Amino acid sequence: MKLTETITVENLDVKVAPDLHTRLRWKEYQILSLLVENSPKAVTRGEFVNQIWKGTYCSDSTINQTIKSICKKIGDKEHEIIKTVPRVGYIIEEKHRFNIHSNPPYTLPVHGADTGVDHREQPPRAEQALAVQPAAQSVPRVIDELYIDPSDHAEPVWALPAHAKTPADLYQDAYPDKSLQ
Repeated sequence: MKLTETITVENLDVKVAPDLHTRLRWKEYQILSLLVENSPKAVTRGEFVNQIWKGTYCSDSTINQTIKSICKKIGDKEHEIIKTVPRVGYIIEEKHRFNIHSNPPYTLPVHGADTGVDHREQPPRAEQALAVQPAAQSVPRVIDELYIDPSDHAEPVWALPAHAKTPADLYQDAYPDKSLQ
């Protein structure tokens, strides 16, 4: 299979050869976009955690596996497109190989602003986006267990099971006589 000179990403769909199309998961798309946006600069694991996972826990293994999955989907078996920079992170040196067309529901924050506040217009919340859709399409398409198709401009669904307890609840169960305050 001969890869095309340009890898086209439209929303989550990837075209790497005339006859080969695949689909990225939302985190894969975010990581690939961040790598292309920062090219030719390397992106550190800390930047991935801060900008993609928004400071929530993310192991090195999670990042490694996500990068590995992206490489497989874009046909980068020899790691010639997405390269590992030892003790730093990952880099895409050939930014021109990517043609990313998308209107994702989330954008990365603007860096360098004095206030640290992103003043760009934000997409509508899931409730608003669903309210304007016809009744037949009121349920967004789910592309995997945790994410809603970004073409629906809805927020990801993050739900804990009803029996889940917060860390505060677990502490209170373990130490009923102690207060958290």
